[in-house]
Amino acid sequence: MSHRQLIPAFRLVRTLLGGQARSFQELLKSGIAAVPELAPREPTVETEPKYRKFKGKPSKRMKKLKPVPETSVPEGHPFVSGAFLKNKVLPVLESQHLVIKAVDTSSGTPSWRWHLVQAAPDGHSAASAGDLSNPSDLSNPSNPSNPSDPSSSTPSASSSSSSPLPRRVLEAATRLPNLDRDSHWDRLLSGTHPALLAADIWQIQHENAAAKKEARFEQGFSRRTEREMRSWEGREPGITTRLERVHLNDRRARARPEKERRVLGFGLRERETGRRPEF
Repeated sequence: MSHRQLIPAFRLVRTLLGGQARSFQELLKSGIAAVPELAPREPTVETEPKYRKFKGKPSKRMKKLKPVPETSVPEGHPFVSGAFLKNKVLPVLESQHLVIKAVDTSSGTPSWRWHLVQAAPDGHSAASAGDLSNPSDLSNPSNPSNPSDPSSSTPSASSSSSSPLPRRVLEAATRLPNLDRDSHWDRLLSGTHPALLAADIWQIQHENAAAKKEARFEQGFSRRTEREMRSWEGREPGITTRLERVHLNDRRARARPEKERRVLGFGLRERETGRRPEF
């Protein structure tokens, strides 16, 4: 099936989830009701019971299952079928970081619901959503996302009241701050192949990861390897690493770091006093 045949289903899912989060069955039934011109089929119930094999005593090897009514999708509907919606439509949207499945406890009973990923609400950032890749989360004990803080184990009433969205939805909204999801939706609904859009998402993820890694280097939480030092733009010219001195013999390799220090001016005080500094 061509990706263009999925566009009507993508558009319908965006419309339904834009109003509120829905479970899979709610999404399927709401999608069927959203196209009233297509007459729904009668729910089919399997007359022949299925059997399931069980290990154990011979009397428990076979057990009948209760027949479950199946929600039939009208012919010509964008969802095609419940299996098509579950295995084709929603996985593509989830891979594009446009929808996400999370446990919703707002109704009192925890249930899995599909949410439309939108821009993070005001006051929520990657750190507030629990991004442990931020070094300040590990060193700031007052941060509510710090796992070492005893008060962070129980969510406060203010945070739960001001942020009814599940934690996983907030994390998804702040994971790609540079992604313009409205433009991403427009490109997907205009017929752009999902693989091309996935390549753009990968590029954004790569840039964000590189920026976080560079921030950890600048703040002193990580050290560059010798290969990373060779490609570092802020590297002092004239300084070599061990991998760049492997072609030298042992005597020259041991003397090269001191020679580079003298050439760059680190040894001026040593030449003036005639004494080597004590390390």
